[in-house]
Amino acid sequence: MRVIIKDNFEDLSTFTANYIAKKINNVAEGSFLNVIFPVGNSNSKTYEILIDMVKSKQLSFKSVRIFQMDEFVGLEKDSNFAQRNQLYEHLLKHIDINPKNVHLFDAWVPAAELDEECENFERKIEECGGIDFAFFGTGADGHLARNEPGSSIQSKSRKTFLAFDTRLQLAQRWEMVIDEIPQWTVTAGINTLYRAKDLLVIFSGVSRAHALERVLENSINHMFPVSAFQTHGSCIFVCDEDATNELRVKTVHYFKSIAETAKLCWEKELVEKRV
Repeated sequence: MRVIIKDNFEDLSTFTANYIAKKINNVAEGSFLNVIFPVGNSNSKTYEILIDMVKSKQLSFKSVRIFQMDEFVGLEKDSNFAQRNQLYEHLLKHIDINPKNVHLFDAWVPAAELDEECENFERKIEECGGIDFAFFGTGADGHLARNEPGSSIQSKSRKTFLAFDTRLQLAQRWEMVIDEIPQWTVTAGINTLYRAKDLLVIFSGVSRAHALERVLENSINHMFPVSAFQTHGSCIFVCDEDATNELRVKTVHYFKSIAETAKLCWEKELVEKRV
């Protein structure tokens, strides 16, 4: 587990975009990078930077397969709040990815077929060789994708209920009455995300300070799903200064000192290579 603390949301997003771009640019010719990409405010600036890289020919998504993270059940297919439409508007329509390499949940199949849809989603991931990289934010309650607190850490892609508090927040955000908010979703499971070879989790702003404190200074708990990634072999938690507000001072100093040591080592390596 690595913890990277950036000064602000802009720096956090720049680090995340550069990290993703490096992974994509390092894909061997003829191979693909299989990724799970989310939608939401935490990654909005990251996508803007990636899009600018594509437009300036610094980056291409031709060797990338994108898998959707989650989708609401019960919205109209052309709804602005459907996750697939959000992903399209904020990323897909601006990049050079082949449409056949975008794998989306079909939350509009008959209700009796949703379980099969989730099984097919998992099967497609396996057929493509597994997920190489996933990045996402988390809620103040530690939820991941639409894995609410209490979700099994071993869960795979499946349909889930939304908690009342989640639906209430969505109603306020979407300016709708709560009866119009979906009760169901389909989502990549916690274990689906955990099986990714490489992970990056974003914590931005004071609203995520409690979540970061729970992850870094407390143990794994199924009532706080993001805590499961403490034990992942290749996971980076990236946060801004505002998100560290509830951490102990010595915790912040500890991770900053590690980052500084790593920076000095990399600089030394570069000098030695030049010599």
